Amino acid sequence: LHFRPRLFCGDLTMRASEAAANGPCTAVQVCFIGEREAAEPPAKKAKTVSAPIGPAAGAAQSTQSMRLRHILVKFHEGPKPPEDPKAKWASRSKSEAERMIRTAMAELRRDRKEWKKAPKDATELVNMGTKKFMELARELSDCETAKKGALACGDLGWVTHEARAAMSAEFKEVIDHLMPGHWSDIVVSSQGLHLVQRVA
Repeated sequence: LHFRPRLFCGDLTMRASEAAANGPCTAVQVCFIGEREAAEPPAKKAKTVSAPIGPAAGAAQSTQSMRLRHILVKFHEGPKPPEDPKAKWASRSKSEAERMIRTAMAELRRDRKEWKKAPKDATELVNMGTKKFMELARELSDCETAKKGALACGDLGWVTHEARAAMSAEFKEVIDHLMPGHWSDIVVSSQGLHLVQRVA
């Protein structure tokens, strides 16, 4: 959870609020960023190489394409934009959307604890979690990709540095540091809230 401060703060606030019988409660998120390790140069055939898990995978390269999949939860804040009156309007609030994302992450963690063996690399990590991810994406995600079958479920494809920046500055900042197989913190874009996994 220390790599997902927004998820952690939301979960902590929710628990504290429940313990205080829904009284007022505030969480303050403070992040201390240490020196980053020197990033390894990207492999020439990064799209086909299976990456190791953990520190050996190296820092994610902001200049390379990343294969991503996600769960998108839309929410509304304020009045419906007048320039797009026909667009579907999410009925949930931002706090409700965050609660859904936290629930999804908790389910993914529970599923991983039930695995009978440890994944040997990032590819196996992704494959072993695919069944639970697909269940959650179909249940919770507002993205059209959630309706697709098998490995296409929730798939954003190979996303370039420029495409990540176009989603939002926060999206790029959070996703650029993901290693293959790892999940992001809650991240905001113009589309809503995302829980993103770097597949490759």
